[in-house]
Amino acid sequence: LAPGALVWAKFGGYPWWPAARADESSPDVAADKPGGADADALLVRFFGTLEYAWMAGASVQPFAHNREARARAQKPASLRRAVAQALAYEASGATPPGWAVQYVPLANKAAAEAGKAKGGAAAGKAKGKGKDAAAERRLRVARTLGLAPPEGSPWARVRGAAAAPGSSE
Repeated sequence: LAPGALVWAKFGGYPWWPAARADESSPDVAADKPGGADADALLVRFFGTLEYAWMAGASVQPFAHNREARARAQKPASLRRAVAQALAYEASGATPPGWAVQYVPLANKAAAEAGKAKGGAAAGKAKGKGKDAAAERRLRVARTLGLAPPEGSPWARVRGAAAAPGSSE
């Protein structure tokens, strides 16, 4: 199957879903290709969701295979929309809105996620919301509910409760 070819792809517990074979010629994309038993995996892009997935060769069939039965599926509604998009693509080559977004290799996704996590943690600490603020808030609530000894109590150390902020303990 050539890149751009219409296919049916079967993923997990989902019904057969219309997809297009994606271009794997980019070095970044080729680096993400699974190895071992999944060496025959094909990169596809699903109509409807516009998501990419590496699919085992046995889970991908030409669009013409069993087309009528699969295209008549009534549920879910998202499958009907995906089939309509695939049929429009087949008839005119028209791609659905959002199709132009390219595949992002896993290495780039991991770097982006690491940047988000790093930036998010730094932003939280910059606002003064760290472990200390959360611990102080929990202690204040526990004392209000009578679940922790009051401030200055000799039981505070025995029971392992943290001293209140500003206390001399």
